Amino acid sequence: MKKKFLIILVLVFGLFLTGCGEQNTLKEETTNQEETQDEVEKMSCVMQRTVSEGLSIESTYNVEHDGKYVNLVETVEKITSSDKEILETYKAQVEQIYEPFKNLKYYDYDVNISGDTLTSIVRINYAKIDTDKMLEIDSSLEQLIKNGRIAVQDIKELYEQIGAVCH
Repeated sequence: MKKKFLIILVLVFGLFLTGCGEQNTLKEETTNQEETQDEVEKMSCVMQRTVSEGLSIESTYNVEHDGKYVNLVETVEKITSSDKEILETYKAQVEQIYEPFKNLKYYDYDVNISGDTLTSIVRINYAKIDTDKMLEIDSSLEQLIKNGRIAVQDIKELYEQIGAVCH
């Protein structure tokens, strides 16, 4: 039980760094920026952990930005375990967390289990999403969202605080 709680805690924290929202099939979105924005820059942050023997977590945070502010974040989290109960428990927790965000546009996610791996993919278009609504749903996002935007440096620091390596 303690092991399951630790796993859920680590993964839920990672989800809150990327936000939460409606369960949809991931949509193909263009990454073209508005005409007034500069060239798109990319940053990738990766965190890998072995929680216990037979249980590993890999999180990849792909961030598109204009050099100063985040435009898009795609998070891919993979949990590998031979214990199907752990995978099902995590999936249920993720779905419970997303429920309050189900009507938020420009947020897509998909969670599935295939074999011994649970994969959660979250894609948030911060250039278009209503950040005020996000804050109404989860005020803890105030640490990231300031004046309706997320600074690249702020999100990078948060990812690094949880153990991710960014390049």
